[in-house]
Amino acid sequence: MNPYPVDPYWMVALKALLVVVGLLTAFAFMTLIERRLLARFQVRMGPNRLGPMRTWKRARRRRSIKVMKAKAVRRPTTTNRAFKATIQ
Repeated sequence: MNPYPVDPYWMVALKALLVVVGLLTAFAFMTLIERRLLARFQVRMGPNRLGPMRTWKRARRRRSIKVMKAKAVRRPTTTNRAFKATIQ
């Protein structure tokens, strides 16, 4: 007598299918949870917090203007241009 019972082929295939579907479902939910956690860690302003697309575009435009102004090259008003030209 065999101590290990032998399942029919359809039962083995069904068990394998259930394991694969279970793993794929778990992977999908873990990806979803990871994305939500990373977005929360980074405190992103998503459309559900900021409002409709029109408001989002306005806010984005204002932010980009602020960034461009912050990155602009500023020259001091007391610069002596003649002295600077002789150095170069």
